[in-house]
Amino acid sequence: MAQTNLIERLRREIHQHLQQCDASHTPGVCAAIQTPAGYRRIENLIIDMSIAEGVSIGTAITTIETELES
Repeated sequence: MAQTNLIERLRREIHQHLQQCDASHTPGVCAAIQTPAGYRRIENLIIDMSIAEGVSIGTAITTIETELES
């Protein structure tokens, strides 16, 4: 149950970050989150990176953007 609470808290924090998406800094991420499937994909990538690698949400978004540009 603790893991479920952690993931739900992460989802809320991710949502707050993604609501403030700035296309001038992260155009790929901002474009991807415009569809429900794209949002879920980006959200899941951020969750995975936050848990597995211990990175912040902002760092995860920047990393994902870099990967999208490649």
